[in-house]
Amino acid sequence: MFPRRICGPRPVFSCATRLLSLTPVHPLTIGKDCMLGLAILAVFAVYLWLTVVLARIATAYVRAYHLPGWIGGGTISLIMFLLVFWDWIPTAVAHHYYCSTRAGLKVYKTLEQWRVENPGVMETLVTPINSPSVALSNGTSFTLNQRFEWRMTNRPVFMSVVEHVEAIYDHKPSSGYPREELIMALTDYSSGTGWFPADANTLHDYKFWLVMRSCDEAAQSRDEMLEDRFVKTMRSIGRPPTN
Repeated sequence: MFPRRICGPRPVFSCATRLLSLTPVHPLTIGKDCMLGLAILAVFAVYLWLTVVLARIATAYVRAYHLPGWIGGGTISLIMFLLVFWDWIPTAVAHHYYCSTRAGLKVYKTLEQWRVENPGVMETLVTPINSPSVALSNGTSFTLNQRFEWRMTNRPVFMSVVEHVEAIYDHKPSSGYPREELIMALTDYSSGTGWFPADANTLHDYKFWLVMRSCDEAAQSRDEMLEDRFVKTMRSIGRPPTN
């Protein structure tokens, strides 16, 4: 039995989502999330008030020199905005770029092609009852049988953008071929922390405006179904282990 994947961050406002969720959650956890959320909102309210005050002062200052007031107010507002949200635009652009150019499911070889290239091998495969997971430096690996491996990895690609890859590899025993051949890869990108603010560990994690989920949830679900079908087919074809 393989655990379900979690690609990308979970909902941003955990206080509201957990209150509305049907999943039992400890009241202290909800209370902590709500208090942290209210504290963050209060900080932003103070910061917004300070921005307005400084913008008005700057507007009055430049008008004293017979210049348009928007020059002072706009400059201060822009500076205050960039002090907090400077990384929002490059993160959003990078997330869109990776989703548009690299995300999705890529099938490098179908099962029928693999069967033709490896005659008689499919019937010799043994499917383990409980496939042990192997911890990788950036993910987890599961053994489907003697030849196929299901690997889940995550790696940062730009600022807060993280690449999530689920790949199926064929480990060839023959020395005449590459030891490892990529059969299928499902790639997705996300940004930001998980449950906010419960999963926030650093100051950067509190930047909820950086949270960007799966590239295309509809396409992601379709691709996951295709990948799961491949995995289930491999497990059903392989012979069960003998005692």
